[in-house]
Amino acid sequence: MASEYRESTSGRASSETTRAAESSSLPSVDEFEKASLMRGDVPDSPRDKPFWRRHLLPAAIHFFIFTVYITVGILALDSRAKSAVGARTLLWSPANEIIKYELQTFNSGDGHEGPYSGYPRPDLEKAWAGLLGHMNVRLGLEDLEAFHRVEDSVQLPDGSGYAGTLNVYHEIHCVRWLHTHMYQEHYYPNLDDAQREENRLHSEHCLNHLRKSAMCHGDVGIITYRWGNDSRRPYAAATKHQCVKWDALAEWTNKRTIDMFKPGYLVHPTLGPVYREGEEKDLMD
Repeated sequence: MASEYRESTSGRASSETTRAAESSSLPSVDEFEKASLMRGDVPDSPRDKPFWRRHLLPAAIHFFIFTVYITVGILALDSRAKSAVGARTLLWSPANEIIKYELQTFNSGDGHEGPYSGYPRPDLEKAWAGLLGHMNVRLGLEDLEAFHRVEDSVQLPDGSGYAGTLNVYHEIHCVRWLHTHMYQEHYYPNLDDAQREENRLHSEHCLNHLRKSAMCHGDVGIITYRWGNDSRRPYAAATKHQCVKWDALAEWTNKRTIDMFKPGYLVHPTLGPVYREGEEKDLMD
């Protein structure tokens, strides 16, 4: 037993002596720190870094997020703008390039008087002639191709283009026709029953065309009502409308106008001149 104890004690002592020798041969923590300080290897403290280095990464992150927001916003606005424009340019037209819009107020009592209203008179005739006198225009071959109407076209005799008009002038023609129909005794004084029936059918056509045009344009401006002092029923208040700038459209039309009614100007391939000298003609015939 005594010998075993001595061997155990001797072993532990030997082991402790070995560990002590190994630890004495390794540099201490203090020595590591001293060496690091001598080499200048101590890590930079955040406060020791330059201002721009400490704020560069956060600034870059914020700039990236800001750029993303701006880009998304621009794309959204651009998409809405294109949708709004696209909604009005589904149908190609050579006049699309000059179309601009403005707000106009329609007076609630408008129509009782004005250059286009009332009994037949010289200034009224002049106003309507000025509005519809340039309705027929010259179109180019590229216009017909873009509109897929090459097969349905009438070429002008001088080869300068093709005869055409804009839809808006058909609508204005119908308004004018209905106005003349109100005063048939003035404009058509010697009609027989067959001619009267023909005029009635033309009026029905114009009424239906204007109905479809109103539904097509779908003016969504809001009409409100107001009380008056002389009626139990409320009055419709004047309201705003989004309107084409007519002067720009009229200028485009005037530059391309042709006189389709000139005697002998248009000639049917087999039936001869569309209009002859002294032959009566009417709008949109």
